[in-house]
Amino acid sequence: IAVALDLEADGDRALPVVRTLSELGDVEVELLTVDSPNVPLAADDFELSRRATANGWPAHSYAALRSNDVAAAIVEHLRGRDDVLLVMATTARRPVVGHLLGSVTEQVLATIDQPVLLVGPGVPAELRWTAPTPVLCIDDTDTAEGAVPMVAAWIHTFRSARPCIAEVVARAGLQTDAQRDLDASHARQYASKLSAAGLDPSCRVVYDV
Repeated sequence: IAVALDLEADGDRALPVVRTLSELGDVEVELLTVDSPNVPLAADDFELSRRATANGWPAHSYAALRSNDVAAAIVEHLRGRDDVLLVMATTARRPVVGHLLGSVTEQVLATIDQPVLLVGPGVPAELRWTAPTPVLCIDDTDTAEGAVPMVAAWIHTFRSARPCIAEVVARAGLQTDAQRDLDASHARQYASKLSAAGLDPSCRVVYDV
């Protein structure tokens, strides 16, 4: 697991999540930060090493990079490492604000070809998972099919509970049994793909106007 940190006061929100995942999956963790080429390495080395040891990881399990393009540096650092899950905390700014100010997270997502786990601002500071359940939110397109290998890897690595497939259908009023069965058909098709990967998903259709 690679954790991108900005070393700001509220930038460590992803660490409790990563600590739990690393314990569940018995996987190594690398802390990662990117700073200006003009910033001395010693300061970042100290802060990253301190965070590593505080969470029970080796003091040297970090990488301090130097670049003026933070997103590009993160993507390049992880390029070719197909077994790495990147974890990033996000402030979840409103779309307009994020567009005006720019977002490292958005830039990374637009260019990286590896899985990314985002930790939003509402996640409790001391979150503890015992059997994290992946919830796959799908629509009537085939976009989510690309996540099947990632979900399978997540389940096997982190000893997770069975995945849940959730599809939101925009339909008002009461539904007949036949209509509900039709609405759930896409979710069932997706479930069959997960079953073929050795998983046992549950399905849920949620109605909204």
